[in-house]
Amino acid sequence: MSFAGLTVMDLRALKGVRQISFVQVAREEEAIAASEAGMDMIGTAFIPERAHFARAVPNTHFQYGLPWGAHADAAEALRGAMQAMGAGAQSIYCGMSPHIVEVLAREGVPVICHIGLVPPKATWTGGYRAVGRTLNQASGLWRELKDFENAGAYAVEMEVIPANLASEFTRRTSMLTISLGSGSGCDAQYL
Repeated sequence: MSFAGLTVMDLRALKGVRQISFVQVAREEEAIAASEAGMDMIGTAFIPERAHFARAVPNTHFQYGLPWGAHADAAEALRGAMQAMGAGAQSIYCGMSPHIVEVLAREGVPVICHIGLVPPKATWTGGYRAVGRTLNQASGLWRELKDFENAGAYAVEMEVIPANLASEFTRRTSMLTISLGSGSGCDAQYL
């Protein structure tokens, strides 16, 4: 399969050069409109009714997300990731542990991980609010980011992390950082 859109290598080369735009879609028409509008990255959950979206936008980096809770272990996550890559994804979002990310990365799957407010795990971080406002929380987020980086993730979504902390993390990691309400200092903006 041939892609004219940005590859993972292309995206990594943009770190520190220019901000990357990233949008999630729920319908094929939205994916096409986002691609025509010049979005660098487009993503959606990898579910059967969306499996054809990547092929509809071959000129854009397309990311499928493994739905949280749909995979009980690394083997199931790897199977889902391989199916998503076979459907045309250039990278996979995985909101699971560094252990699972490592299994995917070891098999050559480009993985985007997630730190900060992780909605399905919000009960662990005090609900739906910013994470990283205390030194203890900020230190924990940094350790989590480094665990994902060491596991082989190429990018990290940082959700509702204080902007100054997200900017500092961006400067200190080789991963691309994607801001979801974490300020403008990240490598990419989730729109």
